[in-house]
Amino acid sequence: MKEAFAQLFGDAPLPKHDFYLGSADKLCPLDAGDELLIDTPNAEVNQEIDFRFEVAFNEPQVAQPEPMLGVLIQATDLVDGLIRGFEPLV
Repeated sequence: MKEAFAQLFGDAPLPKHDFYLGSADKLCPLDAGDELLIDTPNAEVNQEIDFRFEVAFNEPQVAQPEPMLGVLIQATDLVDGLIRGFEPLV
């Protein structure tokens, strides 16, 4: 993207941006040799790339892989709702 920006705008400073793409194919679990990023053929190595990933719960026979953070938030909300439901009885 840096090369394309430079061709369009010359020496103008590249704006700082947070832009993350996800994959439709959730590689879960990862296997040795899985390709996590494929860049253009002539791309230079970018030492400053901000590579992110999510840790997921995965039980193939039970449910689809789900990001751990989302599952924990849902579980917290569920427990909070249960506890609040017992408040009138305490």
